[in-house]
Amino acid sequence: MTRRTAATSSGAPSIVSTLPGVELAAEGAVTGGGGSSVPSLLRPETYECANCGGRFAASNRPTPYCTLQCGAEAKTVRYARKARAEHGNELPDTVRAALHRQVVHALTECAWDKWSGEPEPGPVTAPEVDPLATHTDPMIPDTDVFARRANGMKVRVLAEAELRPCDVQQWDSIWRDWVNAHAQ
Repeated sequence: MTRRTAATSSGAPSIVSTLPGVELAAEGAVTGGGGSSVPSLLRPETYECANCGGRFAASNRPTPYCTLQCGAEAKTVRYARKARAEHGNELPDTVRAALHRQVVHALTECAWDKWSGEPEPGPVTAPEVDPLATHTDPMIPDTDVFARRANGMKVRVLAEAELRPCDVQQWDSIWRDWVNAHAQ
């Protein structure tokens, strides 16, 4: 099959097959044969955040988190769970200090750094049901986002089993498979 470039009505070129009735549109959709459109299989439109459960638009590359803040929070939870598994409830002072720094960083990491190389986060669609809804402290008002996030991290650290997919210690080796399985 030979392909050639042809101009579309909007002036943008598209790839046209020499086979009758088949045209590959510029956006990566295959049209023709009754006017139906098949979405591109190269990249999904949205991903699910492994930390908060929200959905966000796919950008330059797959990532398990909707924001740097969610990534920092998940990393902190994994670190704290590992420290508790190794040391129990009596953490050494050095580990306790490191954990304190990570918690503060995770709770305050909210700005996108354009020099970091990370794509700018787009809008995030919150999940219909909060993944930690059954574990939320009812005494914390909905408006106190900082306290709610801190409580959510505490609940995840103290839980017997992992409450979010990114809480498992093997996350660094399995996240790509999880992202691909939860892309839409």
